[in-house]
Amino acid sequence: MRNWLVLLCPCLLGAALHLWLRLRSPPPACASPSSSSSGAVPADQLASFPQWKSRHYDVVVGVLSARSNHELRNVIRSTWLKHLKQHPELSQR
Repeated sequence: MRNWLVLLCPCLLGAALHLWLRLRSPPPACASPSSSSSGAVPADQLASFPQWKSRHYDVVVGVLSARSNHELRNVIRSTWLKHLKQHPELSQR
């Protein structure tokens, strides 16, 4: 039961975040028929991907602490520390 909760909680959190972002985004604009025939992507496909601007985002990586997960914690920490060293725009707090 506990293993199912560990797998289910991130999925539910991701689904809730996706739903929240979809509800926040403005309704898609109608595409003209001539733009879809010229090879452009229809507006309804672009509605699910909002325009990304270069803003600052905080990413928090949490590691569950349990005595039996020592190797897993070390793998996660080493992976994120490797990314921090490779990308100078990322910072550790």
